Amino acid sequence: MAGKKNPNALATTSVIDNEAESAALAELVDFFDEVGNVGLDDVGGEDVKLGVKLWNMKGLDPNGRSYPRDVFFDTISETTSDEVDAVFLLTQKTKRFDEFDNALDKTIVHCESSDRITGTMKSGVTRQCHGCPDDGWFKDADGKAFRKCGEVHNVVGVERLSQKPFAMRFKKTALKPFRQYVMAHHWGARKSKDGKRANVPLFVYGVKVTLRMHESGKYALPVLTRGDMLPSDDVRGLADVAKSYLEVMSTILASADAQSDRHSTSERDEGLSGDDFVE
Repeated sequence: MAGKKNPNALATTSVIDNEAESAALAELVDFFDEVGNVGLDDVGGEDVKLGVKLWNMKGLDPNGRSYPRDVFFDTISETTSDEVDAVFLLTQKTKRFDEFDNALDKTIVHCESSDRITGTMKSGVTRQCHGCPDDGWFKDADGKAFRKCGEVHNVVGVERLSQKPFAMRFKKTALKPFRQYVMAHHWGARKSKDGKRANVPLFVYGVKVTLRMHESGKYALPVLTRGDMLPSDDVRGLADVAKSYLEVMSTILASADAQSDRHSTSERDEGLSGDDFVE
């Protein structure tokens, strides 16, 4: 009997660094495919809980020290790292209106929408995104432009060394570098058989994500650097993995929401202008 497809399993291991454990797994890949039952037949989408990579962390770590803004924090392992060496699998776009409340020392989510059509407010009341009074650009008392509600790219990827899947969110000022990366390497980056421009899937290349501080020194921005193209067999395998995650994205996003909201982050800077957000 065929078991449920486990979206946490990579089809091959050659995209991973040649460490001893990865090499051992590679030697067993044919056996794993043949044996069928690997003890995870009852693991499905409802069990998916990915660690979310956060930055611009507020508050204190377990040792009572402030988190550096320019490091990644993993919500499951609760460890930090300077970079994420990964393969992106897919992204799903949502909308979210949140802001950091200095008095409460936490991020408050006022409204969010998983389909960018209907938003659900904190009170549970729903409203249409189109024409919403909280969507678009606004000016504060000093005349500086800012956004209340904005789009969020929710990315699912896998770390190349550990093979651990993760989620990463690009929103607010992080949207610009993510969109620039996609436009440069994926959107319309190949010719299809009919000669028209077509997209290159996210999982064709490795990607290294690092952080740099904004010139104001108040928050960090992601830097995305494209890696080499992966072997064709791995690309085909990762396409299946990406499809598996797509089928359970609603569960992944709900879990990511719950994890992220426990950890306050902030990118709001009094010196921001509209130019910090546009392409």
